[in-house]
Amino acid sequence: MPTQESPLAPGIPRYTVVTRDVAAGAQPTLDGLRWLKERGYRAVLNLLPETDADPAEASMVRELGLEYLPLPVAPETINRQTVAQFNQIVDSAERPLFIHDSTGSRTGAMWYIQRITIDRVPPETARREASQIGLSTSDTELWLAIQRFLAENR
Repeated sequence: MPTQESPLAPGIPRYTVVTRDVAAGAQPTLDGLRWLKERGYRAVLNLLPETDADPAEASMVRELGLEYLPLPVAPETINRQTVAQFNQIVDSAERPLFIHDSTGSRTGAMWYIQRITIDRVPPETARREASQIGLSTSDTELWLAIQRFLAENR
């Protein structure tokens, strides 16, 4: 399913407000980053592996005066250490915080895990939120990684 730009956030496909001061979505354009800055966002957490990330994003984010936080996530890296790092960043980063990857799938996966393990929401709620962010039922590798993590860490 192709990502669509949110009418609420020009330049940010799948933009979704997940808490009062955290939003998530897919890869923002420069206009999207500017939009975040104009709305008071203070930090951007990029979940793309370095090989997939836009090399100019870190400098663009910093030039706008925002904090840039890279945390590479892939199905094979969804483990206790990566989840702990994600939770720590989400808990302590400057707010408001925007979390993204290229399509929102990795972001949705990590958000799902946090909502289940930290916030203790029902799986249906976590799944709905993850889907809004960009995690689809066809993201088989990510869903397998999520289930493996949850089975090993309950």
